[in-house]
Amino acid sequence: MEPTTLSATQPGKQYVVKEIKDEARLVNRLSSMGVMCGSQVEVCENNKKQPVLIFTRDTLVAIGREAILCLPVPMKKSSPRTILLLAMPILFLLWQMPPS
Repeated sequence: MEPTTLSATQPGKQYVVKEIKDEARLVNRLSSMGVMCGSQVEVCENNKKQPVLIFTRDTLVAIGREAILCLPVPMKKSSPRTILLLAMPILFLLWQMPPS
């Protein structure tokens, strides 16, 4: 799968950064915010002729549309264990309720 620029990404999807294609100053600034090769980002907004808004490590960053090459993160299926772990607090509350 070929990496694409941020201009070809879709809002709400997650991507892995493969390359930062700009000057060293921008690379240093982005890495200080946690955006570096191998990091995962979520695209929040991708409007034409505007910077792309990405979210990573509790930070919202506006960045040029051609500055980063990235790959989409494949969706993982939820395992039965994950579903059980998410349901545990509800089951615990139901168990503590007095019988009616």
